[in-house]
Amino acid sequence: KMDIEGAEEKVVLHNNDWISKVDFLIIELHDNVDKPRIIDTLKIFFNYTLDINRGGSQKPLLLFSKEKIEKLPFQN
Repeated sequence: KMDIEGAEEKVVLHNNDWISKVDFLIIELHDNVDKPRIIDTLKIFFNYTLDINRGGSQKPLLLFSKEKIEKLPFQN
């Protein structure tokens, strides 16, 4: 899980060589970042996206995966 308190742009947009080595990623996107640009960039590397925010936060919590995931075990 990536929760880096607003540094998502630096890690995803400017230094993303590592992403191709990851099978799935859970990321929390903070208010001060370019959410659409980060999501579009991650979609280049991953085939599937799932919103897994369970209502505990206003910040998007997204799972990106190379393989299809319908839902997580803790989701209803």
